[in-house]
Amino acid sequence: MARKKTILIPRIEDINVTPDTSCMHPILEDNTLLCLHGGKVNLKAKKAKRIKYNNVPVMLHDEIQGASISGCLNPPVAGGPCTKVALVFPYTYSKHKVNNKHSVYQMGLIGVSNKGYPVLSIPKGNKIKFALAKIQASPLAKIKYDRIIW
Repeated sequence: MARKKTILIPRIEDINVTPDTSCMHPILEDNTLLCLHGGKVNLKAKKAKRIKYNNVPVMLHDEIQGASISGCLNPPVAGGPCTKVALVFPYTYSKHKVNNKHSVYQMGLIGVSNKGYPVLSIPKGNKIKFALAKIQASPLAKIKYDRIIW
């Protein structure tokens, strides 16, 4: 029987969000997402087919979260291969919503695999850009931790 794994995610209260002048590209279905061991995330857009660049649709956060990973070379001694994306970090979401879901920016580190290793995005230019929001927390902000168990 497999052990349950726990991830603690910090949640900061009293966050100030201000618009930024820079813009970032969203992740498309043909972008490359990798786990730390070189496993490739299999992307398939299902819900955001109306926003496309060169006939390739935009990926939404709930389509990336839960996507399968193939080709991971993590040895069994270190926990075995990564098989899916367990979590996409909220700071990678755009403010722009498609079908009431957020698209995800190409920010490098975008999430965590089911084995707790980082999932990275390889930046690739496209003509779709969404404005990024700056997030600032006061030094006196309260930090609470959400516990995710799977």
